[in-house]
Amino acid sequence: MRQDTIDRFWGRVAKGPGCWLWQASVDKNGYGQMSVDGKIHRAHRLAWIIEHGEIPVGGQIRQRCRNRGCCRPDHLELRVIKADDPAGRAQVARAKAVKNLGFVEKRGTKSFRLGVYVGRDPKTRKKTYERITFVAQREETAEEEAIERLAELVLDRASGRSLTNPGFSFGEVLDLWFSQVANELEELTAESYRGYLAHVPGWLRDLPVEKVTTEHLEELYRQLRINGNRRTGDPLSIKYVRGGVHLVISNALQMARRRRWIRHSPAADVEWPNPKKAKRARRRPTPTPMPGARNILTLARERHGLAMEVFLRVTAAAGGRRGEVHGLRWRYIDFDTGLLEFSDTVVRTTAGRQKGGPRLKHRGWTVKHSTKSDQPRFVKIGPATMTLLRQLYDEMFERAIAFGTELASDAFVFSDAPDGSDFWIPRTTWSRYSQLCRELDLPTTRLHDLRAMMSTELINRGLPVPAVGGRLGHAYSSHTYVTLDVYTGRDKHYDDIAAQMMDDLLDGKID
Repeated sequence: MRQDTIDRFWGRVAKGPGCWLWQASVDKNGYGQMSVDGKIHRAHRLAWIIEHGEIPVGGQIRQRCRNRGCCRPDHLELRVIKADDPAGRAQVARAKAVKNLGFVEKRGTKSFRLGVYVGRDPKTRKKTYERITFVAQREETAEEEAIERLAELVLDRASGRSLTNPGFSFGEVLDLWFSQVANELEELTAESYRGYLAHVPGWLRDLPVEKVTTEHLEELYRQLRINGNRRTGDPLSIKYVRGGVHLVISNALQMARRRRWIRHSPAADVEWPNPKKAKRARRRPTPTPMPGARNILTLARERHGLAMEVFLRVTAAAGGRRGEVHGLRWRYIDFDTGLLEFSDTVVRTTAGRQKGGPRLKHRGWTVKHSTKSDQPRFVKIGPATMTLLRQLYDEMFERAIAFGTELASDAFVFSDAPDGSDFWIPRTTWSRYSQLCRELDLPTTRLHDLRAMMSTELINRGLPVPAVGGRLGHAYSSHTYVTLDVYTGRDKHYDDIAAQMMDDLLDGKID
């Protein structure tokens, strides 16, 4: 073995006073693994080869410490099984079983009967065993897998766990997992999870959880990509299927695996077709053109009044998310310092109709007292924008007096109620903005594109990416890729500047 390979191997091992633990990739059984000359090898076998040389034919390397991540040479031992001696292989298999606590009986090429010692019969005093059928994943390692499974069952028995599947169906496992996590979720997230789980068909929910295969899940996802929308029959996006439906199914199956109801989660082996195509399908940043943004502000006041102009200006100047700007309250604005505080967010909800009662005023929308990052965000606003906000405040103050009331202490900035107690509905605001874009023949109709415009313009004019990311609500410097990839578009005007700059550099006109 080459010295660079040896150095690379030991560089991935954490040496300590006890076991030397593998710190890199592991296989599904928990053993370390590393590629050498294009072939995958288990880490503890490589450790033996580095220390003692090649492993003889039929040789097996075992960790005496029973730690699958251990690579310490003096914790390893060599056992040689002769390929032409079936009796010898069976003898080694029996020796590997926990002494007096279990047995392995081969029933087929990959099928075994495992027996776990559960005590002596009180009358006959004979040993009694709980017998379980086991089917290995691969024929070439079938006996090794059976022995590992027996060891797991012996440990389960010692810790009081049930050795057999409790008979749950796949649907019962999904429901049990959701009932455990629902209390820790926000209402909007819990609602989304319910929607994802609703896509699992009844026939799949009725299957025993141990019978669910990777092929079942891949076929479900394929159907969802064809006609998964239950209302319209349209295909679901790969982002929704992979990041939503598959996510909750995978989490539920991992719970079943941890409880030993299944040995391996079939969701871990799902393959996704055309990953490059899915990546290309992601919508690129589409910033609103700056001249168009100015025209929108003018037309917004003409069509819908001062409040709509201020809403769009705050969205563009502060880079606020749609729900954050709708949730802005007057008490969150400091007119002296020019700071806005985004603390509340208007979000969708299913709790819009009282059961058996009348339709509620804000059916489908509610106020969540936190932002997307769960932290309030303070954004500096320029004097011109603050002047417009003060004009809007004066206008709302006078309107409240005209209606014989006053602005509430927690009044919303954008509200049609005389006292400011009700927020604008985001769907209505978006509809108005889209209509303005169509009247001006602009290529964009998303409120979100005003955030992209702010990011694009500020970064193109030399502001540091972390500073722009902070205005957008990307709290950490590690999120700068989101600022650049998701919110910053390409301005062709800067291509002209770059082209001229390269000519000047090559011609020696600038240093």
